[in-house]
Amino acid sequence: MPRFMVTEEELKRYSVLDQVIQGGLTTKEASQLLGLSYRQTLRLKKRFKQEGWAGILRKSPPKPPNLKFSASTVNSQGSPR
Repeated sequence: MPRFMVTEEELKRYSVLDQVIQGGLTTKEASQLLGLSYRQTLRLKKRFKQEGWAGILRKSPPKPPNLKFSASTVNSQGSPR
């Protein structure tokens, strides 16, 4: 079984989404508790059902952003002001 490093926010998400799935909370109540939109809570709930803990954890993007500066550019320019 894989191990995860979780933050307090992720633990809160887990407990709230678990209550939603078990029927103790509505999705609307969960979105208010988590400070997320209703739609985002639905997406998170779906991912949680499919992937378990891994669905709650923050994921790194699969590739770097298009406008990311290369390390050589950053080092040659120095730090901004």
